[in-house]
Parts: sequence; C-alpha cells; structure tokens
Amino acid sequence: MEKFICFVSGTDDACMFPVGALRGLAVTAESTILMTFTSFRNATADTDRDTVTLTTTADKEKDVMQAIAQKINQGPNSDGFILLADDVNSVYAHADLTSVTIAYAS
Repeated sequence: MEKFICFVSGTDDACMFPVGALRGLAVTAESTILMTFTSFRNATADTDRDTVTLTTTADKEKDVMQAIAQKINQGPNSDGFILLADDVNSVYAHADLTSVTIAYAS
C-alpha cells in the first residue's frame, strides 16, 4: 500500500503527496523546515518542486524532522494516511510543529 502525506493549511487549502514524491527536508531559517516534493501540478522538469513550509518552536527543528521520519516509517498496520500538519484543527505530528504553508510550482 502506498503512503500519502497530508497537510492542511486552511479550510480550502490542503494537499496530499505520495511519500515517493518527497525529495527532502531542510532547515532554511530559525524555526523553519522546508519540505520539497516533486510537483504534481507542474512536473515538466526535474527542478519543478512543490514546497511545504513547516514552522516549529525555536531550536526544535531536528526533533520535528525525526518525528516526521518516524510517522512516514510507522508500522505495517498503517492505513497509508499520514497527517503531518493541520492548521484548521491544530493537529500536528509533533508538539513543536506549529503551522504549515503550502506552495506549488508555477
């Protein structure tokens, strides 16, 4: 079963990526993790990427990235749905994850 990562940043702003589209995570600023995915809207070149920006508590980026890896690799009884961040319902994969922003390749 393929797993999907879900993000909800607003009542009408959400997305789900297959785990295989994940290209990486990077701490790009204080309290900021950038997740990059192969674009599902405009994947015409290898450089076309959709991004999800996660905001964290200061100096907790590594803990949040570890929690993300654990969620993605959770046991064989997973239903394939991985909710990492939901701003609407304040549900996050880690207590130090505080918000999410989604941006698509143009």
